Amino acid sequence: MCGIYLKLVGELEIRLFYMQKRTIIIVVLISVFVVISIFVATFYYNNLRGVSPVILPPPDNIADIIDNKDKIIEDEIDSEPVDFPLTLPDGFEISIFARDLPGARVMAQGPNGGMWVSQTKENKVTFLEVEDGKVVRQSNVFGDLNRPHGLVFDPSDPYLLYIAEEDKISRVRINSDGGLEKIVDLNSGGRHYTRTIAFGPDDRLYVSIGSACDVCIESNEQRGKIFSMNRDGSDFKEYARGLRNTVFFTWSYIDGRMFGTDMGRDLLGDGLPPDEINIIEEGQNYGWPICYGKNIHDTDFDKNIYIRNPCVEPFERESFIDLQAHVAPLGLAFVPEEGWPEEYWYNLLVAYHGSWNRSEPVGYKIARIKLDDKGNYIGEDDFISGWLTDDNKALGRPVDILAMPGGIMYVSDDKAGVIYKIIYTGKRSETVDLDFDDCILAGNSVMESYPQQCRMNGVTYVQDIGNELDKLDLIRINTPRPNQLVSRPIKITGEARGNWFFEADFPVYLYDDNGIELGMGIASAKGDWMTEEFVPFELILDFEKPTTKKGNLILQKDNPSGLAEFDDRLYIPVVFN
Repeated sequence: MCGIYLKLVGELEIRLFYMQKRTIIIVVLISVFVVISIFVATFYYNNLRGVSPVILPPPDNIADIIDNKDKIIEDEIDSEPVDFPLTLPDGFEISIFARDLPGARVMAQGPNGGMWVSQTKENKVTFLEVEDGKVVRQSNVFGDLNRPHGLVFDPSDPYLLYIAEEDKISRVRINSDGGLEKIVDLNSGGRHYTRTIAFGPDDRLYVSIGSACDVCIESNEQRGKIFSMNRDGSDFKEYARGLRNTVFFTWSYIDGRMFGTDMGRDLLGDGLPPDEINIIEEGQNYGWPICYGKNIHDTDFDKNIYIRNPCVEPFERESFIDLQAHVAPLGLAFVPEEGWPEEYWYNLLVAYHGSWNRSEPVGYKIARIKLDDKGNYIGEDDFISGWLTDDNKALGRPVDILAMPGGIMYVSDDKAGVIYKIIYTGKRSETVDLDFDDCILAGNSVMESYPQQCRMNGVTYVQDIGNELDKLDLIRINTPRPNQLVSRPIKITGEARGNWFFEADFPVYLYDDNGIELGMGIASAKGDWMTEEFVPFELILDFEKPTTKKGNLILQKDNPSGLAEFDDRLYIPVVFN
């Protein structure tokens, strides 16, 4: 009996041991789960509770809301008041220019009045055909790209389009059947994959490449910088550094300085660090990853001890304007003078894409950065607001801005998948097509447009480019371009519809500025001309020595009938070398 009792006691003790061990394991697991849950909940509350406007679909279709408002106004229908979400300044109206463009980012106006749009997450570039100011057709021209973002036309060759993908920059002639030509490779991967490009006043091509991380010491020399290069990709060199993610940049038409938006790092709370607008100068360091804003040292990241503050000049350049943290500034554009209210002249419009990691969302609007005629910062106002609803849902997220002479601007929206058109309906100044060269000689800046424009003494002067834009559907000239320097002999190339030729050729004339004929030749088709499609042509034209500085090249439609109704011509101004 004693042996049986001892055996039972032993088994009981073993069972109690394993029960206690299992209880301890369960308690430990529950404790770990509770700790992890608290950490995740705290992290979410501090950093991610404001993410819903970004990840949730829009509560309403902003395009339908705007179209419905316009229809009610146009038809003057008596109905209940429209609860219109967007707030604009007096005198401005907004409409939908294009829709069904998911992920619409960068816009570029082509030489024929159409618009090109990058759809980064869709991996394509779309062309919008425009007639009478309205989109009549949109075409997916370039697909299967690698996150295309930046788009820009060569100012010296307006049919040459440059496209920046995550890993490269390519170019393509839009008035030909040629494919994309890669001009330079770019570092890819990591957190920031957009690449934005633009031509500067020095005729060099600039590209911004964001950091591969939120905050770190980069291992690749291309990240967190802006580079410049020749238009063929050669002489690729660093322009400025310390820029975490300068997605957009532009140049002031007042003094030619480069302005760029930059997004600050995450996980420092709702109020830090500020997002920035920088005046970007060659050779300067703008602080990231160890500095931000007005030379503030990021001691949360950089634990090094310094004898001298590493965030002051000449080591780092401070921001020009500190913006509210996490507004996520993207596209920016200087307001032209022509057609805009005088109070907006010299101002900068900036798209605040909107926060994703702030407890209370901010941004989701177009801000007006008020500058005086010397470029000094005066203050900030809302220009268009209301994409963020009262219950913190996003109707859209503005991205890129094109501010045009004539009181017109376009804004892309990658959440709503639309492009907005905003117009100023107040009194407009007249555009006068006179004395463009005199305006330039007087030292005035040239506006970024085609044709180029220059403003002097309250009058806008437009560069003469002949009747090229009117004849684009009939004949297109590649060389020489309007106002290009020419020498003897001139090589003339382009393409024309088959009915511009007769017996595979048509006449070309060169006149000086006094109307005296300097030379005449026959342009020949470089293919079958018995077609309604475009046919390439070429001519080598010699001419007499001119006595004037400028002249006109006339490409005359061949008209064997002699009937005036079939006459047509393209004229292109040239400058004699």
